[in-house]
Amino acid sequence: MSILQKDPRVVSVVFTVNQNVSRFCSKWGVRSLSTPSSNKYGLPIFRDLLRKAQSSYPGYLITYINSDILISPRAIKVALAMSKSLTPGKYFFGSRVLSANMGSLSAMSILNYQHFLNKAIGVMRHYRSCDVFIFPPEFDFSFLGQVVVGRWYIDNVVMDHIHLNHYDLIDLTHTISVHQGFETSGSKTRLAGEDFNWNKRYLHSKNIEKTFFLYNKLVCYYSVCLVIFFLLLYCCQVFSHQESLNILQTNS
Repeated sequence: MSILQKDPRVVSVVFTVNQNVSRFCSKWGVRSLSTPSSNKYGLPIFRDLLRKAQSSYPGYLITYINSDILISPRAIKVALAMSKSLTPGKYFFGSRVLSANMGSLSAMSILNYQHFLNKAIGVMRHYRSCDVFIFPPEFDFSFLGQVVVGRWYIDNVVMDHIHLNHYDLIDLTHTISVHQGFETSGSKTRLAGEDFNWNKRYLHSKNIEKTFFLYNKLVCYYSVCLVIFFLLLYCCQVFSHQESLNILQTNS
């Protein structure tokens, strides 16, 4: 984040309640703000984080990423350039990211940092995911309710709202931002049902989970059927070839 601030149009901010994290940020010239509110499970309320950034830095595009995301400087440049021609408060920039193991970062220029990201080799996150959120300065965050950071569906809630209100949606996936730490993000955790599904209640499209489940199930069945078809085709070809050899041997 300190590298991104080499662009004078960028201010990097970390939300935290940990004093050690605040001191570390200060060492690198990155500002920190206290997390304004949390739910009963101690998770930060997304709406209040964004509103605090909005009031602290009026006029700025508000970009949100988790701490394990390396955002592309190109994504920020594209968003800054395009926002000038879009309806104020009625657009959203989003991006999927590449899951990749990256080497350690050292002090480098923005250009070298972009080259560093461009060399990433990994797997693109699921087409339904969004890991980079860029909102206009005037965006109304009231729709988020008590949605929290750190639980599923946060991106679904945002994208649902963008779709229902016909906002301009600009995909920045091509700018190549990177997700790290994925070797633990899929690990099993034991959470209360309400805690784990906290954000689900804020989805407007109530059947979204069922729809995606059925889609994935159909894709799975289709893939299995396709594999079986090719196996049968291969077996038929082998059998046909063997029959041809038997006929040739009989004729000879």
